[in-house]
Amino acid sequence: MTHVCIYRLGAALVLAAALLLPISLANAQSVDWSAAREAGDLADRANIIRPANQPMSALASVNVPVLLPALSGSVLTREGGDSGLMFYPRGNLYTASFHYGGVDVSVSGASGAAPATAPDEWTRTEYGQSLNFSRFGAAYVIEVRCSDPARGGNCTSESFIRRIHGQLVVAGGSGL
Repeated sequence: MTHVCIYRLGAALVLAAALLLPISLANAQSVDWSAAREAGDLADRANIIRPANQPMSALASVNVPVLLPALSGSVLTREGGDSGLMFYPRGNLYTASFHYGGVDVSVSGASGAAPATAPDEWTRTEYGQSLNFSRFGAAYVIEVRCSDPARGGNCTSESFIRRIHGQLVVAGGSGL
C-alpha cells in the first residue's frame, strides 16, 4: 500500500508541476503532430502496454502525443495487480503508471511546456530517479520509485530508466 500512496503523491506533484510550469513563449514550441505521426510505428504500437482502467480510445483524448512503453516481461498496474498500466488523461497532460522490474514507474507528458531545445535530464530522487526529456514539442518525465532506494538495482539504475525511455512509442494523442 505504501508504494501506491507514494505513486499517487508523486503523480499528483508531476501533474501540478506541469500545470504550474512557467512557460516562456520564446522558448516553448507547439506540439509537432506530423513528427509524432511519422514516429508512430504501427508494429511498435501493437506491442505497447495497454491501459487496464481506460479504453484505448482514451489515448486520443489527450492534446499531447501519448508515449507508452513497449516492454517485454511482466507489467502490472501495481505490485501484485492486474496486467497492464493505469492511464490518467487530463486535457493537455497525462500520466501512465505501472509496476515493472520490481519498481513503480510513471510516464507523464504535457503539451506547451517544452523548450525548443532541451537535453535529457537524469536525476536521483528521494524515492528513486527521474528522467525529464522533450519530444515533439512536449515535455515528458519518467519517474521510478521504490520504498527503499538504498537497495539500488532498478530503483536507482540509470540504465534501467534509459531502457524504459528507449522503449517508449507513440501510442495516441488527439492530433494523430
